[in-house]
Amino acid sequence: MQKKLTLGWLAPVLWLFGSLAILSAIYRMWITTAALTTGVMPTDPGDVHYVKHILMISLHIVPGLIFLVLGPLQFTPSIRAHWPKFHRWSGRVFIASGFVTAVTAMTMNMVFPPVGGLFKSLAVYIFSIAQIVTLIVALRAILRRDIARHRAWMIRAFAIGLSVSTMRIFFIPVFILYGIPNDFTIALGMWIGFVVNTLAAEFILWRERVKRSVTKVA
Repeated sequence: MQKKLTLGWLAPVLWLFGSLAILSAIYRMWITTAALTTGVMPTDPGDVHYVKHILMISLHIVPGLIFLVLGPLQFTPSIRAHWPKFHRWSGRVFIASGFVTAVTAMTMNMVFPPVGGLFKSLAVYIFSIAQIVTLIVALRAILRRDIARHRAWMIRAFAIGLSVSTMRIFFIPVFILYGIPNDFTIALGMWIGFVVNTLAAEFILWRERVKRSVTKVA
């Protein structure tokens, strides 16, 4: 029987939403690579720090891109059903990428200038650690063959990672209306992104529990 890949609507929607962060990351890497290639430093002081720490941002951006691209495939039923080996291996890469992205996010927060202040730093540390924890719990669950628990924690992990796009939904209109955001606005945008996505993940999981309960009763 021919194996058919059906993405459905979820994966394209998640990719479209994640493209806000993906395009931003590609643009950042392009600026940094161009500066290293030509020897001409960017005029923006913020970009200069990225050029000076090219290895660190590469270890953050590249795994982050992989995380955002592979994430939607983890929740695609046809891949889990027809290509289980790909699902397992891409899941391992997804977890490793998320872990590296979270660790480098905290490292960059310590090395780079304190843009956003303490409020922003707290967001980076809290949610980076949360992403690491969710990935570890998801990994332990699948090693114990607890698929339901594994899926729930993978949803939580991906929601946290996808918050880099949610916060841009906040930043883009702020930038258009008021120019470069100040420290408070930057911190607020990060907290909004993380909290909104965390609540969205919990809402999705709550609805699934309700549906299962109704099905059992019926």
